[in-house]
Amino acid sequence: MKPRPQGFTLLEILIALALFSLLGIMAYGGLRSLQTAQTVVSEHSVRAVEVQRALEKIRQDLEQTQNFLWVAQTNVMQLNANGLAFTRGGINNPRQLARSELQWVRYQLQDGTLTRESTQVMSDPELQNEPAKQKLNLLSKVKRVQWRFLEPNNQWQTQWPPSSTTSALPRAIELNLETEDWGELRVLMRVVPANGELL
Repeated sequence: MKPRPQGFTLLEILIALALFSLLGIMAYGGLRSLQTAQTVVSEHSVRAVEVQRALEKIRQDLEQTQNFLWVAQTNVMQLNANGLAFTRGGINNPRQLARSELQWVRYQLQDGTLTRESTQVMSDPELQNEPAKQKLNLLSKVKRVQWRFLEPNNQWQTQWPPSSTTSALPRAIELNLETEDWGELRVLMRVVPANGELL
């Protein structure tokens, strides 16, 4: 009887190569899917931080609202074609510069970005003519910004100040943002003047 030759046949080698190739393709596909998922999660995390920072900044401003009439305003808080404008307090002045702790703030939508423009209120009237303006891009990919205001009698208004009341500040503000990636975001924020008295 003839002894069986040692080693693998050509067919066995081809089958092994095919199996290894298939395993390699599957492993590569899994690795690519993992990398894609990691990229998506990272992008969503960055976006979530951007949204949270923007909403927190708006909340902080509203919690420091002041009954102060800025030279460019006809009411202490007003909404018009240029956005929502009001005066806030609580701005630190550690170097004791010639300015107060008040800051005029305006939120508006410009080219798909929610921006915050601010100007320091100077304590010296002679310096008030040339205040330094700062502009901050808060949130990108915004399609629409809509504000609603709760009057002291608990009636919602889409304009402020409303013609039916003489109240200087609303009790609360609802911000409705329509974004390109997250859709509609709605946030309700209470207005707390700097004196701490709820309206």
